[in-house]
Amino acid sequence: MAERRTIVGEIVPTAGSERRACRWLGFHRSAVRYVPDHRDDTALRTRLRALAEAQPRWGAPMLT
Repeated sequence: MAERRTIVGEIVPTAGSERRACRWLGFHRSAVRYVPDHRDDTALRTRLRALAEAQPRWGAPMLT
């Protein structure tokens, strides 16, 4: 996804706008503008794994 952002960024001066560059390349503008949030959920993952080992019959819907 980062490659797409850089490609669109390089083509914008030629295309004139982000909208036109995305249209030329066939990318969605929302995907180009997306900014991922990097959460640290390692504590949650370890807790879910511990619960899954302790209660194997609960399953994913019950645990989440």
